[in-house]
Amino acid sequence: MLTYVFNEVGVPLYEQVYKSIKNDIIKGSLKPGEKLPSKRTFANNNGISTITIQNAYDQLISEGYIYTIPKKGYYVSDIAGIANVPTESRIRLDIRLPKQPVRYDMDLSNNKIAPDSFPFSIWAKLTREVLAGKSAELMETPLAAGIIELRQAIADHLKSFRGMLVDPNQIVVGAGTEYLYGLIVQLLGNDREYCIENPGYRKLSQIYSQYHINCRYADMDDSGITAKVKSALVDAKDIKSNDISVNTSKGVVTLNGFVSSQDQAERAVTLAKGVEGVKSVSDKLHVKDSTKSSVKGYASDTAITSEVKAKLLADDLVPSRNVKVETQDGLVQLSGTVKTKAQSDRAESVASAIEGVKSVKNDLTVKQ
Repeated sequence: MLTYVFNEVGVPLYEQVYKSIKNDIIKGSLKPGEKLPSKRTFANNNGISTITIQNAYDQLISEGYIYTIPKKGYYVSDIAGIANVPTESRIRLDIRLPKQPVRYDMDLSNNKIAPDSFPFSIWAKLTREVLAGKSAELMETPLAAGIIELRQAIADHLKSFRGMLVDPNQIVVGAGTEYLYGLIVQLLGNDREYCIENPGYRKLSQIYSQYHINCRYADMDDSGITAKVKSALVDAKDIKSNDISVNTSKGVVTLNGFVSSQDQAERAVTLAKGVEGVKSVSDKLHVKDSTKSSVKGYASDTAITSEVKAKLLADDLVPSRNVKVETQDGLVQLSGTVKTKAQSDRAESVASAIEGVKSVKNDLTVKQ
């Protein structure tokens, strides 16, 4: 049984689980084809939630360290065929994190800089220092792959923020994607077929067509969609993505877990729907630590529940006796079983039409 100690301060718990398993795979402690514990077993053994394990497993799948067999479980991939990655970086970094949060006088993360806030005097001083100290280098023709200082900085960034051990000599800096993909064509030749992820970077096929290259399109699999949805949720600063589990089956994304408010749940669903390749989104998120409804609100919810039940009972298509209706703050949740997708859609439509209903969570299961 896999047992680890997770005590890294400031590192998300799912990331600690991901790193622990990844390290064991790289070291060979976990052998190719070896079955990993189920999410529930792993969670219970280490005293953490199944959602945390799900997030860690998803990350390992997206990077190729493990794979899943439906209804059987998770297994360790054979990484022997993957290009050799140095176990130790040749780039020595001496990063000292500040003990106290750093406060910045200005934010350079976007292009909206107030002229009166920009330190022109400091910028001019640094420019003069570079011109004086690097005058010879500035007049030299740079290496075809880009100046080494920039490639070194990129390698440092990849190691610090992505955990990737990349030698600066493996990095090529170019003036835009067209130029860089042109280099790939020159390297591999245009007498072969190129495979492009679909959906993916739309301009890529246009670039290849300029070189008269035949392209084949590989549809993104479910794990790729899951990774992109999780990335979109992580990038959203207004959502605590660590508490959300993402699963994808045939392009249908299911969101499970907890959020702080209904607005966050709706925001998460909107982000998931915006990912290319997503056909639909099943919202199974729950609002945690919500304040208790007032007596008036409770009475209103009770009235809505009663009216929805009455409308479903009067509907000829929906088997109302198998449908459970719950309402909280105007949010109606439908659960139970129906025989067809049409019955499920009809029940949701009936509930949505009731006055006072803000939204409907359709958790009905279709069983033929």
